[in-house]
Amino acid sequence: MAITTYASIITRWNSFKDFADDIGIDRKHAHAMFARDSIPPYHWLNVVKAASKRGYEGITYELLARLASKTTLRVRRPPAQRKKRA
Repeated sequence: MAITTYASIITRWNSFKDFADDIGIDRKHAHAMFARDSIPPYHWLNVVKAASKRGYEGITYELLARLASKTTLRVRRPPAQRKKRA
């Protein structure tokens, strides 16, 4: 199974609880990461270490960075910079 999203990384674990315990966060936080399809960079070290300990191949810093480069946030311009509609 190809890893194409952060959520697909999290689903490698048997449960949100297992993922959360392995990286040192609360289960609810793990579920929120899954729902948002996001793993904040400050958790990457623990995710890569935990995946390696469990034998989950392919979960690397490079993969996490590649996934981060694919995500875009919609940023609104400040009101003064917005174009006025006619």
